[in-house]
Amino acid sequence: MTKRYRHLNFFQHECHLEVRVPRVRLPDGGIRQVEPDWSGRLAGFTLLFEALIMTLCREMTFAAVARLVNLSWHQVVAICKRYVDLGVAQADFSAVKRLAADETSKARGRDYITPVADADERRVLFVTEGRGLRRSRPLPPTFTAHGGNPEAVASISIDMSPAFIKGVTRHLPNAQITFDKFHVIAHASTAVDKTRRIEQRTDPSLKGLRWKLLKDRASWRRRPAPTSIR
Repeated sequence: MTKRYRHLNFFQHECHLEVRVPRVRLPDGGIRQVEPDWSGRLAGFTLLFEALIMTLCREMTFAAVARLVNLSWHQVVAICKRYVDLGVAQADFSAVKRLAADETSKARGRDYITPVADADERRVLFVTEGRGLRRSRPLPPTFTAHGGNPEAVASISIDMSPAFIKGVTRHLPNAQITFDKFHVIAHASTAVDKTRRIEQRTDPSLKGLRWKLLKDRASWRRRPAPTSIR
């Protein structure tokens, strides 16, 4: 049987390999088609071509990659999804001790997702729809299915939301909570500005110093003393 595979381009020209693939009879009487060692994980592509797609998708959008290699958006997504599924199937979370979680908007409005990462290996473990750890439910089955133990998690970095704190306390009983510095600095900056607004009522010299007071102290510069002209 002849099969056709999309391979890496030959200069600016698309390259397709047509290969006669044998079929063999198995001991149980069944018949199986032999796949070449260099065939990809998705039918119709070589491993090298799929490797190119995965490399490009780290730097570009699916639509841009599809235009560049002359594939449909759905084909590019299918290749990426296949390798993501293979990677997730081999994931081992048994050694995870420190987590970092935060919510982010994936689209306009209030369409949120919550990525949870391994703080030591700096890798994303899973992503939940919505404000995952804020909900009154345990961690996704993905975590425990790959050897993760919620009781073995020693620390987690989150924002300062009371709902987030409550969710972590419930689902990760032994984890020490650390607030990420972005939210700590944001709260501190708000407090400094509120204090400035109050004190400038009695000290007019503080007026207009909002951004100067919020600037990193290492960036401060001493103003040269005025020189008198005789």
